[in-house]
Amino acid sequence: MKILKIFNIIIVILFCLFACTSKQTSLEVACDQFAGKKHLIWEIKIQRSESFLLTLCSNPTTGFQWVDPAQISNENIITQTSHNIIPSEVNVPGSASKEEWIFKPLNKGKSTLALEYSRPWEGGEKREWSLTVFVDVD
Repeated sequence: MKILKIFNIIIVILFCLFACTSKQTSLEVACDQFAGKKHLIWEIKIQRSESFLLTLCSNPTTGFQWVDPAQISNENIITQTSHNIIPSEVNVPGSASKEEWIFKPLNKGKSTLALEYSRPWEGGEKREWSLTVFVDVD
Protein backbone atom coordinates (compact mmCIF):
# COMPACT_ATOMS: atom_id res chain seq x y z
CA MET A 1 0.00 0.00 0.00
CA LYS A 2 2.80 2.41 0.92
CA ILE A 3 4.63 1.62 -2.35
CA LEU A 4 1.46 2.38 -4.33
CA LYS A 5 1.13 5.81 -2.64
CA ILE A 6 4.77 6.64 -3.39
CA PHE A 7 4.32 5.49 -6.99
CA ASN A 8 1.22 7.70 -7.37
CA ILE A 9 3.04 10.70 -5.92
CA ILE A 10 5.93 10.20 -8.34
CA ILE A 11 3.49 9.96 -11.27
CA VAL A 12 1.78 13.21 -10.21
CA ILE A 13 5.13 15.01 -9.86
CA LEU A 14 6.31 13.80 -13.27
CA PHE A 15 3.02 14.84 -14.85
CA CYS A 16 3.34 18.33 -13.37
CA LEU A 17 6.91 18.65 -14.60
CA PHE A 18 5.99 17.72 -18.16
CA ALA A 19 2.71 19.63 -18.21
CA CYS A 20 4.18 22.80 -16.73
CA THR A 21 7.17 23.12 -19.02
CA SER A 22 6.74 25.83 -21.60
CA LYS A 23 7.57 25.50 -25.25
CA GLN A 24 10.04 27.70 -27.04
CA THR A 25 9.83 28.88 -30.62
CA SER A 26 13.19 29.63 -32.25
CA LEU A 27 14.13 31.91 -35.10
CA GLU A 28 17.73 32.24 -36.33
CA VAL A 29 19.07 34.71 -38.88
CA ALA A 30 22.50 33.95 -40.39
CA CYS A 31 24.97 36.50 -41.75
CA ASP A 32 24.31 35.23 -45.29
CA GLN A 33 20.68 36.26 -44.99
CA PHE A 34 21.67 39.84 -44.14
CA ALA A 35 24.26 39.85 -46.94
CA GLY A 36 21.42 39.24 -49.40
CA LYS A 37 19.01 41.75 -47.87
CA LYS A 38 20.05 44.20 -45.16
CA HIS A 39 16.58 44.87 -43.76
CA LEU A 40 14.47 41.81 -43.07
CA ILE A 41 10.80 41.68 -42.13
CA TRP A 42 9.34 38.48 -40.70
CA GLU A 43 6.09 37.38 -39.12
CA ILE A 44 5.68 34.82 -36.37
CA LYS A 45 2.69 33.41 -34.54
CA ILE A 46 3.23 31.98 -31.07
CA GLN A 47 1.14 30.71 -28.20
CA ARG A 48 0.99 32.62 -24.94
CA SER A 49 2.64 29.65 -23.22
CA GLU A 50 5.68 29.76 -25.54
CA SER A 51 8.82 31.78 -25.13
CA PHE A 52 10.51 33.03 -28.27
CA LEU A 53 14.27 32.63 -28.89
CA LEU A 54 15.74 34.95 -31.52
CA THR A 55 19.34 34.32 -32.64
CA LEU A 56 21.11 36.86 -34.85
CA CYS A 57 24.48 36.84 -36.56
CA SER A 58 26.93 39.32 -35.08
CA ASN A 59 30.59 40.24 -35.31
CA PRO A 60 31.71 42.51 -32.47
CA THR A 61 35.25 42.75 -33.88
CA THR A 62 33.85 45.09 -36.57
CA GLY A 63 32.47 47.51 -33.98
CA PHE A 64 28.90 46.67 -34.95
CA GLN A 65 26.43 45.44 -32.39
CA TRP A 66 22.72 44.81 -32.11
CA VAL A 67 21.05 47.57 -30.10
CA ASP A 68 19.83 46.26 -26.75
CA PRO A 69 17.10 46.26 -25.62
CA ALA A 70 14.99 45.45 -28.66
CA GLN A 71 12.33 48.00 -29.52
CA ILE A 72 8.93 46.53 -28.65
CA SER A 73 5.80 48.29 -29.90
CA ASN A 74 3.45 46.85 -27.25
CA GLU A 75 5.09 45.68 -24.03
CA ASN A 76 1.71 44.54 -22.69
CA ILE A 77 1.86 41.73 -25.27
CA ILE A 78 5.52 40.61 -25.19
CA THR A 79 8.61 41.45 -23.16
CA GLN A 80 12.34 40.84 -23.54
CA THR A 81 13.65 38.60 -20.76
CA SER A 82 17.30 38.20 -21.77
CA HIS A 83 20.04 39.05 -24.25
CA ASN A 84 23.31 37.11 -24.49
CA ILE A 85 26.33 37.15 -26.77
CA ILE A 86 27.38 33.67 -27.86
CA PRO A 87 31.07 33.54 -28.88
CA SER A 88 32.11 32.00 -32.16
CA GLU A 89 32.67 28.25 -32.14
CA VAL A 90 35.73 28.86 -34.33
CA ASN A 91 38.68 30.41 -32.53
CA VAL A 92 39.67 32.67 -35.43
CA PRO A 93 39.97 36.46 -35.01
CA GLY A 94 37.16 38.25 -36.83
CA SER A 95 34.86 35.24 -37.03
CA ALA A 96 31.14 35.80 -36.58
CA SER A 97 29.43 35.16 -33.28
CA LYS A 98 25.75 35.18 -32.37
CA GLU A 99 23.47 37.21 -30.16
CA GLU A 100 20.44 35.63 -28.54
CA TRP A 101 17.32 37.27 -27.21
CA ILE A 102 14.51 35.59 -25.35
CA PHE A 103 11.06 37.14 -25.40
CA LYS A 104 8.12 36.10 -23.26
CA PRO A 105 4.49 36.60 -24.29
CA LEU A 106 2.39 38.25 -21.61
CA ASN A 107 -1.03 38.50 -23.24
CA LYS A 108 -2.82 37.68 -26.47
CA GLY A 109 -2.46 40.29 -29.17
CA LYS A 110 -0.01 41.75 -31.65
CA SER A 111 3.29 43.53 -31.19
CA THR A 112 6.33 44.39 -33.26
CA LEU A 113 9.98 43.74 -32.40
CA ALA A 114 12.57 45.96 -34.07
CA LEU A 115 16.31 45.30 -33.86
CA GLU A 116 19.08 47.35 -35.45
CA TYR A 117 22.72 46.46 -36.09
CA SER A 118 24.83 49.62 -35.75
CA ARG A 119 28.11 51.09 -34.61
CA PRO A 120 27.03 52.79 -31.38
CA TRP A 121 29.43 55.72 -31.27
CA GLU A 122 28.64 59.19 -32.57
CA GLY A 123 29.15 59.24 -36.33
CA GLY A 124 29.15 55.43 -36.52
CA GLU A 125 27.03 53.70 -39.14
CA LYS A 126 23.45 53.25 -37.99
CA ARG A 127 20.97 50.59 -39.03
CA GLU A 128 23.43 48.72 -41.25
CA TRP A 129 21.16 45.71 -40.79
CA SER A 130 17.72 45.53 -39.26
CA LEU A 131 15.14 42.93 -38.40
CA THR A 132 11.48 43.66 -37.83
CA VAL A 133 9.38 40.81 -36.46
CA PHE A 134 5.60 41.07 -36.38
CA VAL A 135 4.51 38.89 -33.46
CA ASP A 136 1.00 37.52 -33.09
CA VAL A 137 0.41 35.96 -29.66
CA ASP A 138 -2.56 33.60 -29.62
